[in-house]
Amino acid sequence: MELQEIFSKISHNNWISDNNKYLIQLATDENLRQIIPDALVLFNEKNKEKNQTIWFLYDDLDEDFPEKKEIRKEALTGLFQLIQFCDARSLKTICFKVLLREDIWKRLNFDNKSHFNGRDLVLQWTRVDFLRLALRQVIQSKKFKDLLDRTSPVEDIDQASEENLNKALDLLWGSRRRKGDKAKYVSRWIYERLTDSSGTTFPRSLSVLLQRAKEKELTYKNTQIQPPTDRFLRSKSLEIGLEEASNERCNAIKQEYPDLCNFFDALEGINALLEKDELEKLWKETASEIIEKFDDFTNLLATIGLAKQRDKDQRYGFADLYVYGFKMSRKGTK
Repeated sequence: MELQEIFSKISHNNWISDNNKYLIQLATDENLRQIIPDALVLFNEKNKEKNQTIWFLYDDLDEDFPEKKEIRKEALTGLFQLIQFCDARSLKTICFKVLLREDIWKRLNFDNKSHFNGRDLVLQWTRVDFLRLALRQVIQSKKFKDLLDRTSPVEDIDQASEENLNKALDLLWGSRRRKGDKAKYVSRWIYERLTDSSGTTFPRSLSVLLQRAKEKELTYKNTQIQPPTDRFLRSKSLEIGLEEASNERCNAIKQEYPDLCNFFDALEGINALLEKDELEKLWKETASEIIEKFDDFTNLLATIGLAKQRDKDQRYGFADLYVYGFKMSRKGTK
């Protein structure tokens, strides 16, 4: 049988280039494709006799399949259709575990996708979680913790209210950005600047901001510049920290979406509030070969938290978290 002959040639010890050739033959030979479903049923029966289950694990699929020319979409659609087939035929000994980014899953479209059995795990990081992480990091300094215990003690960080956490962190970065009751609260300013346009906030970004802000603050030591009297980190240090956090996040998103690096690079000097026709022009010049429809492109930007369309003026606003790292133009103060 030709199918058995091909499988006998596939190396089971190490993956060699010939294996790819055989798999391509299985996927493209129409005669072989017609008998593969029956082969899977037979394979399932053999597994039952041996009382064994075979698991197939798929991870890092965004790296294995490029976005260009819908290669990723076609490959993943085929994978999920295979899983649906095994489920429909009750092939219980053939199991799959697929780890996939949410934004990729949302952009896939295949028959009966809404009936697909899977598990959604949503990780949410609220502003209270953000404040708790900040406090946990800074109390690693014994001197800071001793001072905190004398002025604004927090017995249990996990149970502390947002009000108490803010009061404790006032010692670190102050209450308000600038003088006056109308100035924005520092904790809210940092949280908003480290949150993308989809509402996702990244714990690592906070760590980067605090580390860089501390380094900047230490440069004032042994200078004639007077330190602040109500906080350890002045606004300028926090702004420097924000720039570093943005640089780190921009590098991360470039690694996550390498096919869009031309678009990312083209953002330098671009207004952080873009008219639709300006964004469309940018897409045509840098990303239309990767994502063929402009609506799909803007949906991707919204899904990954880079930018979204504003309701009040239909312009596209880019998240501050990415504005500084991509060196975009932004009006107003940081």
